[in-house]
Amino acid sequence: MNGSETIGLVLGSGDLAKSCVNLLCSKGFKLQIIKLPCSNIDVSQDFKHWDLKYERIDQIFLRLKEKSINKIAFIGHAIRPDLNLNDFNPQSLNILDQIIPHISKGDNSLFLAVKNVFETQGLIILKVHELLNTLTLPEGNYGFKKPESLFEEEIEKGFSLFREYSLLDLGQSIVFQKGYCLGLETLLGTDLMLKGLIDFRKNSKIENKDLKAGGFLIKAPKVGQILEIDVPTIGPHTVYLMKRAKLDGMVLQRSEVLITEKEEVLNLMRENKMFLIVKNFL
Repeated sequence: MNGSETIGLVLGSGDLAKSCVNLLCSKGFKLQIIKLPCSNIDVSQDFKHWDLKYERIDQIFLRLKEKSINKIAFIGHAIRPDLNLNDFNPQSLNILDQIIPHISKGDNSLFLAVKNVFETQGLIILKVHELLNTLTLPEGNYGFKKPESLFEEEIEKGFSLFREYSLLDLGQSIVFQKGYCLGLETLLGTDLMLKGLIDFRKNSKIENKDLKAGGFLIKAPKVGQILEIDVPTIGPHTVYLMKRAKLDGMVLQRSEVLITEKEEVLNLMRENKMFLIVKNFL
């Protein structure tokens, strides 16, 4: 894109969102930050920012048009709002009428409605993982060692289960071990899925050794995921929980999983003797 153009950056919360702001600036992008109500990021005075209020969202679109900003990107965790429709002005209510019926539905349904609203306003939505492709990994092996060739069949079985599960629009990861599914991510996220497995392996009296240790995490976009708004993310804390859960490694979808503190993640995977495979399987 043209280096003189300004991107409207819709900003949620989380460490990744904060680091992405700085990284985009270091790459020469000009930013107009639009902070969501749930954002916990203290935006520096060095950055122009507007505070988005859903009840007056029409004002954000008007300001974008006044500034001739027609490209935006989304980054960070967002919380589904508890809206009081009586607080909306008519223009904003008319805009959000397209989103409100989807708030109680799955992420894909909600984010597709959000995407359509922004595009209807004449905005082009850029994918953050393409703007910041250094935070993703291309196909390859990056961990402690490459698993044996026979393990490829195990990975394919895990992929097959992941693809089927992702159609339910519930989560972006599973834990798989020798034909067993040991974890399915839900709306509560990857961390809580892994904590559940940690608790099971610590307290369960089951004797099957394949259930007590081993297995791998699969992390990837769901089938049909709206990557303009919602990109799978891992970071050092993910590896910490994997270690506690006694997993052997992790498999990621190439170029479509953002990695917070990527070099630290790679170092932790090697230090803990875990494999890290990046493939194209969707």
